[in-house]
Amino acid sequence: MSSGGPLNAATRLWALSGLSVAVLPMEGLSPLIVQIDQILAQYQPQTNPVGGDGSGIVTGQFINPASGYPITSGFGPRRSPCAGCSSFHPAIDLGTPMNTPIQAVDGGTVIGATWWDGYGLTVVVAHGNGMKTRYSHLNSINVVVGQPVSQGQEIGRSGQTGYGTGPHLDFGVYKYPGSDWRTPKAAAIDPRSVIKF
Repeated sequence: MSSGGPLNAATRLWALSGLSVAVLPMEGLSPLIVQIDQILAQYQPQTNPVGGDGSGIVTGQFINPASGYPITSGFGPRRSPCAGCSSFHPAIDLGTPMNTPIQAVDGGTVIGATWWDGYGLTVVVAHGNGMKTRYSHLNSINVVVGQPVSQGQEIGRSGQTGYGTGPHLDFGVYKYPGSDWRTPKAAAIDPRSVIKF
């Protein structure tokens, strides 16, 4: 569907307002949809000035993976937003339009870069000391397993793969010593505890 289609624009409206797409009446929204698309087309989130050199150097300080975009679903218990979606959210959702560049929050090594069930296209980066970050529902992946990445390096583009309600980044932070890239929900920590959004 084109970027100006009603479902895409309604999904974007949901991302900006926190409302469910299901509660938005579709008839009569055309003028509003055009306005939303025009505003979003001009929206340029701030870019992170750090890195991108692929060094893998860990700073120990996490940055926002998609700076400037709103949190549309928080960490923890929630009403399931779609069929197949979890009622416990071990991450946060950032309301990014399709193909928004997604950055590694810190240096590390890619330990997962594949399709992962309901998470869709997913990248997992290990940052040392048991810290791992997960980036899901991507439209594309720019890294491979074993690749070192630096803070601020583009690792993929946001999308709507897997289970979800529209384009967004599902971003998780995990603290556990295991080497498996399939991060257990029990090891999830609220990303807002380590990153200012």
